[in-house]
Amino acid sequence: LEAAAHEAREEATKLKKELVLVVEDSKKEAETIAAKAAEKAKALEAAANEAREEATKLKTELTVIVESSKKEVETLATKAAENAKILEAAAHEAREEATKLKKELVLVVEDSKKEAETIAAKAAEKAKALEAAANEAREEATKLKTELTVIVESSKKEVETLATKAAENAKILEAAAHE
Repeated sequence: LEAAAHEAREEATKLKKELVLVVEDSKKEAETIAAKAAEKAKALEAAANEAREEATKLKTELTVIVESSKKEVETLATKAAENAKILEAAAHEAREEATKLKKELVLVVEDSKKEAETIAAKAAEKAKALEAAANEAREEATKLKTELTVIVESSKKEVETLATKAAENAKILEAAAHE
């Protein structure tokens, strides 16, 4: 019995050491995942700032466009602003999610490593989804910029045509006045 008790104590000590190692590994993994989530949030925030700057730039370009295109241009500017708001909200959500996950991960590590891995996988999925949303918003901004360029070009052509017609009318009137 004494030998069995001694063996049980040794086994318990060994298991305790192994458990401490597993908990330490899980904590490190949780911190790494939280750091990655924070980096992703920063990148998304930068993307949101870039989108806001792009929206401001597009709005400035829009004011130069001819009055006949004004309604169409205002719609495009609204879309760009909405995209910027969506990105900003996504970045904010990512920061909150990263903070929430970091807290959850610290608690989960104490209970089990498998549960921590599940939450980490969810965080990675969320990051991928947000990255996809950022890419989509950038594509939308590029598309809007292209549309605006087309509108500006067509407006310039329209203005040039009107200017040419006005010059022709002036010549006709001048000839008529001369006559």
